[in-house]
Amino acid sequence: MGSRARGSVVVAVLGLAAGGCAVLGLGGPSYGDDLSVDDDGTGGHERVTLSDGSELAVGYVGDGEYAAQWSDPEGEGWTSPQTVVDGGDLVAAGVQLDADGMTAVASFDWYGADDDERETYARVDAAVCRDVSCEPIEGAGGPELAQDGTFATVTIPNDDVRSTDPAPPYRIATWTAEGGRWEQTTVEGPPLDMQSFLRPGLVLLEDGRLATVRTDESDGCRYVLWAGEPRSSELTEVYRTPSLGGSYCVLDDVRSTGTAVTFSTSTTGDTAAIRPSGDSWTDDLPESGLLAVEDRGRRAGIAMQPVRLEDGSTTAIGSPDGRRIVAQYRPRGEREWTRPATVARAAPGQRCRGAEAEYLTDSTDVVFLVACWPEDAASGDQYGGPTPVSGLALGSADGRRWVARPLDRPAFVPQVQLQPSLLVSRGAEESLLWREGARAFDVVRLPLPNPTVDGLVVTGGEAFRATGNPDRRRPCRPRWDVAPVDATAWSYGGPILPIPGYARRPADCYGDVMDEAGYGYTDVPAGRKIEVGAVIESLSGSVEGTLVRRGGRWQLR
Repeated sequence: MGSRARGSVVVAVLGLAAGGCAVLGLGGPSYGDDLSVDDDGTGGHERVTLSDGSELAVGYVGDGEYAAQWSDPEGEGWTSPQTVVDGGDLVAAGVQLDADGMTAVASFDWYGADDDERETYARVDAAVCRDVSCEPIEGAGGPELAQDGTFATVTIPNDDVRSTDPAPPYRIATWTAEGGRWEQTTVEGPPLDMQSFLRPGLVLLEDGRLATVRTDESDGCRYVLWAGEPRSSELTEVYRTPSLGGSYCVLDDVRSTGTAVTFSTSTTGDTAAIRPSGDSWTDDLPESGLLAVEDRGRRAGIAMQPVRLEDGSTTAIGSPDGRRIVAQYRPRGEREWTRPATVARAAPGQRCRGAEAEYLTDSTDVVFLVACWPEDAASGDQYGGPTPVSGLALGSADGRRWVARPLDRPAFVPQVQLQPSLLVSRGAEESLLWREGARAFDVVRLPLPNPTVDGLVVTGGEAFRATGNPDRRRPCRPRWDVAPVDATAWSYGGPILPIPGYARRPADCYGDVMDEAGYGYTDVPAGRKIEVGAVIESLSGSVEGTLVRRGGRWQLR
């Protein structure tokens, strides 16, 4: 399926990590104690069985310490507790323990002493335990162990690098049963990523080979495996997948199953695997990929945008030329996509350059909004630039059969409404509703001044909007409105006040509406409240209120 390639790396040995927690007596270990490291439940404890039938228990014993005990293979008792790591004033958050052969690796999590929220770990430590002794390493998490238990690795974070900097080389520590100590190493083989927080993970296969995955968009979308020999930190490019089409290629969540490297892929919309096959490698990506779309600037089409549905199937929408909108489908468990089928066309004189999707949970309903501009005109996206002049809403109940309807000045992205469950496509003169299992869009013929940033909710036979700029002559004067869902004009409404004096530009204000299912407030009876807001974008502020029905009319509270 793919091809082998060659590359080279530089590996620099930085030094040794301090550690070592237990030593054997001259007569070997003593098993005269009872198990005690799992008595204190505040910091967690774990037990694993080693290949000779003995057990290792690691648990929190108080005073900032985790300790280890080994059981006698003959079942005669346990060793005395031996300190593995000491967190000092940090708060113990838990331990994870895994074993292969006669070796175990442990990961220890710590919260800050003054962290009441306890959402982020202040420190993560690791240790490898073998021959009734543990070797810890501070500030490194996620230890991985080869299947024979004689080689382990752990990743060391680059805490001094900002998330927007180019990713530096991997920093890892390796441990061998022969050496018995952690040794820190820099791996410089795989190409750097644009931003450090996007760098794919470095994983260990069960045979002791390190591996990671990169993307290559020079010819459609390819995924590139970098791997080393067993126990080696030197990585080279060893495998490339066939071109899968599409010009936007993203991967995430690189993991090891032991025998394969897995990752999530934007091109197929699900998880893929690359695994050894004799002297080479193979993958389980689709044999017939998505349509490849050439990037030709303003004359480019739309790269195929895959969406994985609730039943495990994957559907995709794109355009080879910006005029003809095509769809492809891949059933769950299948490796081949269907041939591209035309499902809609751009309006005359228009070229479509973007597509975004949303879907309903617990169903296979999906809606794409396709954004279009005049030929050779500049385009934008939801984060900036010119807004769409025209567009198309594409709806499907199963990802295979599509309904298309044009929209004037549409939003970039469909909205998901929770109660009732709807997919909402906003447009200037009319908006479209897609209900679960639908065969056609419901049409709401109520205008939105700024469809890309106006909020719209439909519930109980009524439509509600919040708009940041209802009057182009007086920007940033947000208001709310309500009307029957089958009306053609808004019935009544009012301003959303007060708006700060610094909010004066059109870009400063946009609308937001959310029904009771979205906010979950309980201070007003169900079905009688709508939340509206006018958000001051430039300063991340907001002015919010709740619409409450009183005397048959809605009022802003």
